[in-house]
Amino acid sequence: MVPELGALSLSLALVAAGVQSLALAPKLRPSFLIKTKRAAQIQASAIAVAMGVLIYSFAISDFSVAIIADHSHSAKPFLYKIAAAWGQHEGSLLLWILVLALFGAAMARHSDAVSQRALGVQGLIGVCFLSFALFTSNPFSRLLPAPSEGAGLNPLLQHPALALHPPVL
Repeated sequence: MVPELGALSLSLALVAAGVQSLALAPKLRPSFLIKTKRAAQIQASAIAVAMGVLIYSFAISDFSVAIIADHSHSAKPFLYKIAAAWGQHEGSLLLWILVLALFGAAMARHSDAVSQRALGVQGLIGVCFLSFALFTSNPFSRLLPAPSEGAGLNPLLQHPALALHPPVL
């Protein structure tokens, strides 16, 4: 049930990114501009929830999720279970979408014309990345039946520096 919450959060973020992209409209009413700024904050919050769900799913070794079965193992140290959340394509894509959305939410605090256009462009980029994540690289895809154990993290990524560098960057 928890991975479905992550997928739902990504869907909500996609809708919010679509609303945010409307900030590119040439003659936008001030009341609607406030809604596009709020959409940027909703998008960032929803993606943060999705990333949190993915990390939690790795932490509890939910092998019914395909990427967890492919990139984690219940015997791994806790640090590497967490690092496995961004140690493959789907998770690292989600991490970078989160970074993009956080910058968009920060940019939504400004109210000049350049920030409005940048907010709209960031919304369009969010729509593209979130569509890609949801429809071709879904980090919450399920396996039925779920395996009893995972394949494990790539041995090259099992070093503390390699585990911590993506979020630090």
